[in-house]
Amino acid sequence: MEKLFFRDDYYLSSLDVSTFKTSKMKSMKSMFDSCNSLKVLDVSHFDTSNVTVMDSLFRNCVQAKIINISGWNTSKTYKMENMFAGCKSVRELNLSSFDTSRVYSLYNMFDACESLTILDLSNFDTSNVRDIRWMFAYTNLNEIKGLESWNIPKVINLSYTFYKSTIPEIHLPRIQNIYDMNNAFSHNPNLKTIDLSNLTFDSGVDWVDSFRNCSKLESIFVSKDFRNVATIRYNTFLGCNLLVGGSGTKYDPTFIDSTGARIDGGVSNPGYFTAISHKIVKSGSMVNIEGSDYIVLDKKNTDKYLVISKEAVGDPIYFQTSERTDGQNMSTYEHSDVDNYLESTWYPSLSTNMKNAIQSTKIKQCSYSGYNSPETKEDQGYNGQSYNEISRHVFLPGVDDLSTLVNLKDNNSIITFLGGKDIWLRDSHRSNPLYVVEYIRKLIHQC
Repeated sequence: MEKLFFRDDYYLSSLDVSTFKTSKMKSMKSMFDSCNSLKVLDVSHFDTSNVTVMDSLFRNCVQAKIINISGWNTSKTYKMENMFAGCKSVRELNLSSFDTSRVYSLYNMFDACESLTILDLSNFDTSNVRDIRWMFAYTNLNEIKGLESWNIPKVINLSYTFYKSTIPEIHLPRIQNIYDMNNAFSHNPNLKTIDLSNLTFDSGVDWVDSFRNCSKLESIFVSKDFRNVATIRYNTFLGCNLLVGGSGTKYDPTFIDSTGARIDGGVSNPGYFTAISHKIVKSGSMVNIEGSDYIVLDKKNTDKYLVISKEAVGDPIYFQTSERTDGQNMSTYEHSDVDNYLESTWYPSLSTNMKNAIQSTKIKQCSYSGYNSPETKEDQGYNGQSYNEISRHVFLPGVDDLSTLVNLKDNNSIITFLGGKDIWLRDSHRSNPLYVVEYIRKLIHQC
């Protein structure tokens, strides 16, 4: 028998559950459902190792600003639908310990969590999830971390998933054979771009109201081989006043049904979708490649970009650990320890797809005669050493590369960009054969 405990205890304003023993509990369904007056709920000490059902656990705890569930073991849990739905005041949720490998329903999980601005779901294992409808509806999220990397092979229905949310950008993971897009993104006043390029669609997909009243929506990206053969549905693009297709087709209030759900072919075959291969990526933009975030530095040609990894990659390694045996200074990048590691060890360890995408790039080391002075750039290093132009797939960025992302004359901008981390650059100090410009554990490559 399910124990509902405090459900519908509308006037309960505080609660001490520190003595609760929960190791044998299998269901926590609706345990605190509609405890409307609770302000703080700390259940981080609960032993949830045997709990299989958590649906509606904290639903409609509308005044709770803090719900502490850090450290929970959810390895046996298979239902989390409505878990935080209606928690309008909660500002942060630490879900880093959640094991969702058995969960099959995330239906309505965060619906109306109006005070949440960031959700980190990067640890979620969604391989068994079948239902994410209404999951982020009525939320004011700015970011959902990890969403684009989810593996959700069993989800085929996205109806109302982001209904009336305010998230400004959505990049969905690989999902196949979607048959229902009814109101999937509708009534979002902030949404500017949607990336559907990882999705494939059933021939009978429902596009009713999919993007309705997304008044700031500018671009919808799909795979380059996208084809829409579904029955015409109504109001798919109603109110998308700023929407423009890949060939320049602008929003037309008389052209709002699902006929427009196709790659824009210009005047002869207008549509509101843009092939992902035609997406323009601006410097400073974040892109996710095989689950890792990269920052775009520069566009090299039609579809090639220079990118820098957002986080450290590979094993920690020094620029150069010992004196060079080839007569070069220790601050020389070519054939340094870090150069050899990135090109000969880390790059070969990448997936075949990644290696095929990365193009060899010509780079050249520079030196600087002044500290923190990017304007003192010189071609020669210590004691007049000349640097060769070399070709590399992956490499440390130079000062010029970094300057495309941050004002190097503004210390506060640099500190903000680095987020408290030190970085290595491939460039050297002209005054000393041992010094490189800074320490970096990021890398850069063209793909």
